[in-house]
Parts: sequence; structure tokens; C-alpha cells
Amino acid sequence: MAALPRKKISTIWQCFDAADDNKVACRLCKQTLAYNHSTGAMRNHIHSRHLDVDLQGEDAPSSCEDSLRPELLKKRHGTKKIKTIPTTPTTFPLSEAAMAMSVRCCFNRNSQELLSFIRSYRPRNRDVSHLRILLHGMVGAGKSSFINSVDSALRGHITNRALTDANSGSSFTLTYKTYKIEKDAQSSYSVVFNNIMGFEENTNNGVQVEDVILAMKGHVKENYKFNPLSPLTQGDPSFNSNPSVDDKAHVLVCVVPAGSVALLSQAKVQKLRQVRVAASELGIPQVAILTKVDEACPEVKKDINNIYKSKFLKEQVEKFSMLLVIPINCIFLMKNSESEIYTSEEINRPILTALKQMVTYGDDFTVDLKCERKQLKRKHSNNEGNAETNKKT
Repeated sequence: MAALPRKKISTIWQCFDAADDNKVACRLCKQTLAYNHSTGAMRNHIHSRHLDVDLQGEDAPSSCEDSLRPELLKKRHGTKKIKTIPTTPTTFPLSEAAMAMSVRCCFNRNSQELLSFIRSYRPRNRDVSHLRILLHGMVGAGKSSFINSVDSALRGHITNRALTDANSGSSFTLTYKTYKIEKDAQSSYSVVFNNIMGFEENTNNGVQVEDVILAMKGHVKENYKFNPLSPLTQGDPSFNSNPSVDDKAHVLVCVVPAGSVALLSQAKVQKLRQVRVAASELGIPQVAILTKVDEACPEVKKDINNIYKSKFLKEQVEKFSMLLVIPINCIFLMKNSESEIYTSEEINRPILTALKQMVTYGDDFTVDLKCERKQLKRKHSNNEGNAETNKKT
């Protein structure tokens, strides 16, 4: 068994078990981490992967057991009484702990903490100047509104840079555009958003699936006007034939209204699935956002804090997870800042929580890209060396 800290028992052990002398396993996601008698890596894992866990205070999810590794405590301290850390139960019972995590009960993290994370974020892959988040989904789902909501939350006042249509029967977004968010007069955040024309029922309307896939690969140039009748092709002036790692999407976000999940037709679901499969083949991490929760649930319309208590919204998350075969902990509920004239903590918190997870997933992906490039260069170098040796012999 791995040795326990000598001076005190850290609350982090509520969420980990010792796998062997040098490894620990997360109780929430079963991931195994290296353990060198320090809890730093364990805390980083919880902070980046399980945002509903508060390690600073007394709140802990019900999926983390109340006791701190009793078998190890008994071995180390014998019959000596050990002070345990009190926990607060989550909204859902233990058997539904995964759902509690999926809706991201983030009240134990305030917006300032989340803002600080986004403000200080820099891509670990130095070849990437900014993390690119690509939004896609049905017409009128709230893609542009989500960009405006993030912009508002980060800048502290309501913005409307991504134009929206209140009664959108067809896609209001017609061109491929990148949105940077200003941090101050001299700099911007290291995260950019790309909006794209929405999907429609008719195959002759809305964006083509092929165009979304091309955008993921970085082949679509800025301000390209989408053609519902035919996708972008090589040779077109708007086709980027040699995309850089900066041009490619690092996170794919599917946006769907929470109240429309049960109404999605087979044709619409098929388009969303095709994009998901293509992203998976490219290794691009994927997140889903169920928007307009206030329109879908009267209780949430009365009080936005009920977003984490609504049984109806919980059911929509489960349904959407089954439709797209996307993990529940990658689906986020939120209300966009569409009708407000001032920003609010209650609305900003779910938005920033989702954004932090997007950034975490996307940054991991850019690091993987860097490792793959190094491996390819090393393989290419070895092949050249072997060829030169064979030539000499």
C-alpha cells in the first residue's frame, strides 16, 4: 500500500484509493495516477476533471465516501481515533451520483475562481497561440448566444457581438467567423470561438455535414459563406489547403435547446452523429450544451438555481446522452444571457464551468498533437538514417 502523508490526512483521499506502492486510482472516473508521496497530481486531477468537488472546504460529492481510506487509517494509527471530514450530500442520491456530476453542481466554486483560471490560461503546446472551440448544432439552438454569453461573463457586461435572430426559422449565421474575446486593451484571451451555420431538416437547407468536418480540420478560411446546396471543395479560394495547428478545431461543442431533445428528428440526429464520428476519428474532444433551460423548465425560469434540481432537465441530459452516445459528464446545462441587461453570478457560473472544462479538454488535445508530431519527426528521422545506411552498404 502507498504510504500516507505523515503530518495529516488530506481531504483528497476521499476521492482516491491506493492501487499499489506508486499508483492511486480516482474513485470518480477510475483513472490511475502516479503517486510519489505527494497529493499535487491528485489535486490537479480533481480540479481539472471533476469540477463539482470542493477540496478547499467541507463539501464533497456523495460519490466520494465519507471515510478516509479506513483500512489504511487502521493500519497506520491502530485504534487511535481519527477525525473524519464531514460531507454534505448532493441533490441526487448516491445511486445517481454520476448524474449529479454531469450537471456540474458548481456552487462551491464562485465565478471569480473560474474567471481566474480562464484569464491565466495559456496553451501548453507552444505551437498553439489560441485554443479554438468550434460550435455546431441545429438552427436556433443558441450557438451565437452562447458566444455572447461567454463574452459577457468574461468582460463583465452584456455584449452582442455575435448577431442573433429571435425568431430564427432558418440559419442566421451564414459565414465562418472567428470570435476573439478582449482581455484588456493590449491582449485577448487564449481561447477563440468559431460559429457555423446551423443544421436544418431539409438536405437543401442549412450547413452541409462535410463543411463542419472541413472546419474541424482547419480547411475553411475566415468569412467563407456557406452554401447549403454544396460543400466547400479544393480549389475554392476559401479552401485552406495547408492548415496549421492553430487553424484546426481543438474542441467541438454541440449546441441543442434542452426543450428540443425529445423533438429531434432522425435526420437531425443522423447529422449530429456524423459530425461526432468524424471528430472522434480525429481525436477531437467533444462537449454538448443544452441551452434555454429556462424555456424548457418553469421551475428554472422562476429560479435559475433550480437548474441542478430539475428532474425534467436531468431526463433531457440522459436522453441526449443516449441519442449521441456522448458521456453524461460531457453534457452541460445553461441559460444564455439573451434577455438580461446585466451579468449575474447565477447565470455566469454554469457558463464559465462549461468553458473551463472545454479549455481543459482542448488543452490536453493540443499536447497530444505535439507528442504525435514529435513521434512522426523521430520516425521520419530514423527512416532517413536507415536509408542512408543502406545506401552506404
